[in-house]
Amino acid sequence: MRIEAFTPPPPAERLSPWALVPAPAPPLPAGPAPAEALVMADGTALALRVWRPEGAPRAVLLALHGFGDHGGNSLIEGAPLLNAGGVLVYAYDQRGFGYSRHRGIWPGVESLVADARAAARLIAARHPGLPLFMLGESMGGAITAIAGTEALPVQGYILSAPAVLGRGVLPRVATLLLDGMVAAMPAMAMPAVAGGLAASDNRAALLRFGRDPLTIHEARLDLVAGVLDSMDA
Repeated sequence: MRIEAFTPPPPAERLSPWALVPAPAPPLPAGPAPAEALVMADGTALALRVWRPEGAPRAVLLALHGFGDHGGNSLIEGAPLLNAGGVLVYAYDQRGFGYSRHRGIWPGVESLVADARAAARLIAARHPGLPLFMLGESMGGAITAIAGTEALPVQGYILSAPAVLGRGVLPRVATLLLDGMVAAMPAMAMPAVAGGLAASDNRAALLRFGRDPLTIHEARLDLVAGVLDSMDA
């Protein structure tokens, strides 16, 4: 496992449906462009963003984003505040999200947890002598909590609205229906946010999330079921 320069995937050609001319370019992903990638043991490269304080850092934070999000967007408001306090911030695209290959395909709880543990060890090795903390939001909170059950070079864990309420809080008929639909048509897509609900009262953040080409707006059924698996793990 290692950290190396990030190579973005080639942009897909986009043609207007009305003429054989290039369509307008999509909005750019939120946050700083990833300059590096965490390379896992199987060769999978996970885009890594960095927010650096002006002076020498006092601590390091490794952040894991939530469902449908990516590392560039998840701390776009919080990272500058952390930098002002002397915290060096890292955030990577979890497997199946952001720039990672097979975006929108659930990789399994075990893979996500293994990635988080490997990321913590790589970042800690890069900054010997500095305390490392891990922050997990929503789905990232569930993965962080599971990763922390193994000894890691981490001084503390921060869970922000962790996704820890899984199938146990759903009606039995709902879980049976979901499992049946996943078995029959796993690739069927559904809105990533339930109708009538908003993930935040921060309108600017919601608009940014909605326009970001790296966020997942329609999730496969097996991806939704996988997130429930992470809650139940």
